[in-house]
Amino acid sequence: MPQQRRTEERRSRLTVRRVDPVTVLRFSVVLYLCLYGMVVVASVVLWLAFSASGVRGNVEDFVGELIQAQDFTFQASQMLRAAAVGGVVLVGAGTVANVVLAVLFNLISDVMGGITLGVEEPTTPVHAVAPVAEEEPRRPGPEAARAEEPLPPGAPSLPRLRRAGHR
Repeated sequence: MPQQRRTEERRSRLTVRRVDPVTVLRFSVVLYLCLYGMVVVASVVLWLAFSASGVRGNVEDFVGELIQAQDFTFQASQMLRAAAVGGVVLVGAGTVANVVLAVLFNLISDVMGGITLGVEEPTTPVHAVAPVAEEEPRRPGPEAARAEEPLPPGAPSLPRLRRAGHR
């Protein structure tokens, strides 16, 4: 029969009562700028891949037939400019929304008392402690020989130095 290990858990309760809006502002700006950068890089890579493979031309022909235009093309500069403006607007809107939600959380937290989180942290398994073997007496080494050397004549001993205020 396998031996079962008993684990102990350390439990604690944490209450979040306030979120700093300035911290939320900084974090949101960095987060949304990173997301915006990833979307722009991915869009440029896809644009180049679709252009090189001819997919962009097929899509332009299809859209041209749908709207009954004979020379329809996607303008890369206009699309990039629209993405830049739209990205800045979305970064700003997302950041403002997060700060407003942080302020709203703080107001509700003042009334309701915050959010209580229960945290359980498993500790290491409890094992039976084996008896400690007694140590063999140490053999004196070179350090012990130096410590037992007699002091030169006239040298103060350690207790005398401590009493005199030297350390």
